[in-house]
Amino acid sequence: FEPPFRVDLPGPMELKSGAAADGARALAALNAALDKATPAARWTALGQALDRDRFMTGLALEVLINHWDGYARNQNNFRLFHDRPSDRILFLPHGMDQLFGLRRPETEMPLLPEFRGRAAQVVMQTRAGQEQYFERAGWLLTNVFRVEPMTAEVRRLEGRIREALAD
Repeated sequence: FEPPFRVDLPGPMELKSGAAADGARALAALNAALDKATPAARWTALGQALDRDRFMTGLALEVLINHWDGYARNQNNFRLFHDRPSDRILFLPHGMDQLFGLRRPETEMPLLPEFRGRAAQVVMQTRAGQEQYFERAGWLLTNVFRVEPMTAEVRRLEGRIREALAD
């Protein structure tokens, strides 16, 4: 599903591929989960309608790479995908052209920024959601954001780019 520019759930979503009935039902289940009366009820219902594990990884990654124009912080640059085997919705990043604070006057990258995306707000309203978010951010910083391998990859790519420019 693709939303119009800066439209969040439960707004209109254009079906781009897949079975309309299955996807619409899964999307309705996600919207119903977001509408539950209490934060705890929303968190529990999201466990059935949303791939929370992948969502939390995406949420932490958006913050760590300062993707200020993504779903969590700006209700933008995302797609929704109905994963049929799990019957859950996945958020997919899209249009990631403003990473690391590009085109932003602020230089700070807070670990807990203001979240505007409705699903991001809902998961962060619970202690379980906050704990999972901080656990995931810590895991990513420890296991993925490793300076030496990342620097080596940048230097490797720099070499290839220099060769291509020389040609």
